Amino acid sequence: MAYLTEANFDSRSKRIIKNAKIAKRGRIHTITEDGLIISRPRRVRRELPLVGLMRIALALWAFKALAILNLGTADYLARVETLAGGNSVDQTAAFVLNGDALTLAVVDLVQRGMNILQAMELAAIF
Repeated sequence: MAYLTEANFDSRSKRIIKNAKIAKRGRIHTITEDGLIISRPRRVRRELPLVGLMRIALALWAFKALAILNLGTADYLARVETLAGGNSVDQTAAFVLNGDALTLAVVDLVQRGMNILQAMELAAIF
């Protein structure tokens, strides 16, 4: 029986400590329609907005892919090499915009798909 009491005490103790840590962030008090005051812990906010950073990274990657599709791989990489010879801001931009393997593979896949679609359109004309 003592074991059950000790386990029960430990679980209650952990719960109290957890609630105290949550309460340090602050509490939000709301009053319901019947006048009951409800106190809830304040929600945790992340230091870094991860979803926003991921959206920016995805937009940058899409920009790189579209730029490579528009300019062509050789011309794009030549322009990035020109950027790499510039000042520190240009070098940083060249590092970020450098054509990585994933981007080049996706661009190649899209170009192949476009070629197939063009061939299908030409075949449909004749």
